[in-house]
Amino acid sequence: MRLFLEIIDGPQKGEKIQVKKTSTLGRAGAVVVIEDPKLSQTHAVLEYNSKRQWFLQDKNSRNGVWVNGIRENRIQITNGMVFQVGSTFIKCSLVKRSSQKVGESFLDWLGGLAGRVKNEKSDLSEIKPEVRLRVIQGPQTGQSWDLFYGPRILGKDNPDLCLYDDRAPEQAFEIRVKRRYPYFHTDHPDKVIINEESITSKQLQPGDVIALGESQIIVEFDDGSGFSS
Repeated sequence: MRLFLEIIDGPQKGEKIQVKKTSTLGRAGAVVVIEDPKLSQTHAVLEYNSKRQWFLQDKNSRNGVWVNGIRENRIQITNGMVFQVGSTFIKCSLVKRSSQKVGESFLDWLGGLAGRVKNEKSDLSEIKPEVRLRVIQGPQTGQSWDLFYGPRILGKDNPDLCLYDDRAPEQAFEIRVKRRYPYFHTDHPDKVIINEESITSKQLQPGDVIALGESQIIVEFDDGSGFSS
């Protein structure tokens, strides 16, 4: 279970931090550094245990750890929980590790598809240029998917490409293929916005930004020398 921290108020407001294992939180010298003068050098510990649970443990800090106005010594972290250290408020998001490999599993399946369906017409088409969808904001910041074939569907708890944004539709949008070129399509133009516009379909271009819920995804193309937006 991965832990993502978003600073929603305080000196570093807007910063997002991914925590992969048990880490200290505090000022200079901690693993997760918060430049807030009201924090102790080692203010708290983010603990991950064998049961795949995260806990927040105060380390005898002067100003404490607060959740919902209550000073806590030790508390289990839940998805969406907000805690306060010093003058900083931090929102927690939890993401399952195993689900992040769905896109890779799909490509493995796709690699063996041709041998099994040689005499059948396939609805899958090669995408040229190859497309990378990279999350630049939201619970999955830093994650990316490389698309070589389409159509591909992204959505909340979707078995193809899974989004962990609570406000994402189950089938948020689709990357379709027309004459090998990638196209964006959504049945939810009121919830899924591309380049700040509410539209149903669009031919994708590098640098396009798809926004839904708390997430933003940038489109990158492989021009032969690597992906760029």
